[in-house]
Amino acid sequence: ANGKLIKGTKWTYDKNGNQSNPINISTLPRNYKGTEIEQTRPLTAAEKVELCKIMSIYSTSNLDASIAGKMIQENNVDIQSLKDDIAIAVLNKLGYTEIKTAADLPQVNRDYLYQLLLNGVSENYALILKQAIDGTFEQFISDKNNVFGKNNAATAKEFETKNLDYQEWTNPTKTQDTTLTIGKQTLTIKVWDRNPLEDLFVGSKTTCCTAPNGCNGGSTPLYLANTAINVIELYDANGNVVAMSRIFMAEVDGVPSLVMDNFEAGSYFMKDLNNDQLTTLGNAFFDYARQLAENVGGKDTPVYFSENYTEFYQRGIMGCFGFTQGSYPTKLIGQVNEYTYINSGGSTKGETRVRFWKVK
Repeated sequence: ANGKLIKGTKWTYDKNGNQSNPINISTLPRNYKGTEIEQTRPLTAAEKVELCKIMSIYSTSNLDASIAGKMIQENNVDIQSLKDDIAIAVLNKLGYTEIKTAADLPQVNRDYLYQLLLNGVSENYALILKQAIDGTFEQFISDKNNVFGKNNAATAKEFETKNLDYQEWTNPTKTQDTTLTIGKQTLTIKVWDRNPLEDLFVGSKTTCCTAPNGCNGGSTPLYLANTAINVIELYDANGNVVAMSRIFMAEVDGVPSLVMDNFEAGSYFMKDLNNDQLTTLGNAFFDYARQLAENVGGKDTPVYFSENYTEFYQRGIMGCFGFTQGSYPTKLIGQVNEYTYINSGGSTKGETRVRFWKVK
């Protein structure tokens, strides 16, 4: 499974996973069962890693790997076709039995969709995914006949009573995307699109506990369906999310404020950043949050940053930003489902005293 090149014997497998036909070969990559794979067109190093991941997904998700087995036996592995095959199988298990080919697939994230099967897909994941696939998600979360629509109507009303711009919060037009270059990477910071077909997996992309198979994964569909919760995302040049900060508006010490609940990033992205680069990235995130806070609540709207679960804290660079710390009474502005997880106090119900870094 480590994708290293080895020498030895190639074993082929039938669709039931039984070994057969050992043949002697030279140096070849090893698949998820320790089997060596021969390829007519040599796989690239990245493809070898992808193939190992894919075979592991078939195994852990209990999916039929016969197509993958046939490709391997015929020395004709197509990574994208295997990702499509897994996506079709997962959606079939979730009830979308009419999806038979890649042409039938919605534009759902192929890399992490399988995670919905690992712990048993929750009712909210299935519900939000269905609305997104059917193209009715935005209408659904605005429908006051369901709990999410009721919550969001209450959030909009509370924003209005506190002179906060709900439209700018949910669909920023005055807040400009931020583009920056770090090393050789061109990156963009913006509020998420609130697209369940991608954003159900934002925790997976950023090594966060709110991934579908994470300890707080049940909250991600609630973040999407409740507009009181928002997310600032960092995109690479290919449009992939590589970092994020979950945000919400709250009364902090009695004043409507923007709270940055975390900053978490994909481990694959973080490993290439030194502390100076991470500080530059942090300053860009804080500047974007200040801009959004001003456009939602006015120029004097404070911004706070949770001291928990941040890459900056783990790297020991929080002191580089010049913020002061304090403990403040904090109460979420807006309505969300019960047990929606946040780092800042771990609860979105009632007033809680929380320790923050004061950003503005």
